[in-house]
Amino acid sequence: MFAVDHKELQTARGGPIVGGDIAPNMLPLSIAGSDRTYDLYGVLDNNGKPNLEKAKKELQACGKPNGFSTTIAVRKNIPVELETAAALKKALRKVNITTTIDPIDGAATFRVFQSPKAVKDRGYGIILWGFAADFPTGQGFLRPLADGRFILEAANINHSELNDPEINALFDDAIVERDPIKAGIIYRQINRKVSENAVYLPITYEKITMWRGPRLVNAYAADSYYGRYDYVSFGVK
Repeated sequence: MFAVDHKELQTARGGPIVGGDIAPNMLPLSIAGSDRTYDLYGVLDNNGKPNLEKAKKELQACGKPNGFSTTIAVRKNIPVELETAAALKKALRKVNITTTIDPIDGAATFRVFQSPKAVKDRGYGIILWGFAADFPTGQGFLRPLADGRFILEAANINHSELNDPEINALFDDAIVERDPIKAGIIYRQINRKVSENAVYLPITYEKITMWRGPRLVNAYAADSYYGRYDYVSFGVK
């Protein structure tokens, strides 16, 4: 969390216009419960730059003062993820965390990334992955990634295998809460607790740029299509 250079990771993903804003936590600003000011690891306070001294202190605290080695898993058919992996490798090397990048075929994603057994057997310490929620709420963005009851032997999306009883209980509270504002307050709590566990390193809130010609009419974005256009409704004048 402290060792990475968020500016370099953002650049690897296409820069602020294409890659999106640097993410200090898991919830994008458009989601109820998001909190741009919550910056537990000083990502924004440090203008995206690493804090190597704090990273070294954390290595001391966990009994690895000389660093350690691990493997970064990445899909080789997605260039932006390969660039991100390279930037991550470069940053971690500065605090003696040595990484090997394992580029796998994207077609193998489901039987590798989404299989906890395969992840352990291959010795993956870091998985590079993008996530788009099925619906724009704290539940949609966080529950598949952070609810321990969603850890599956196959088709697993909770790659970190985070299983915190307090977080699980908060999801139950948020889901039955009918007031979206009150639910948002609970998702804010969950977002903070996920950050405290340090199991996910959010990189950017990715942006999708959609262009349209001046003759196009009835063009509008739909949450069901991750903010893309509803192509069925297009017309031309």
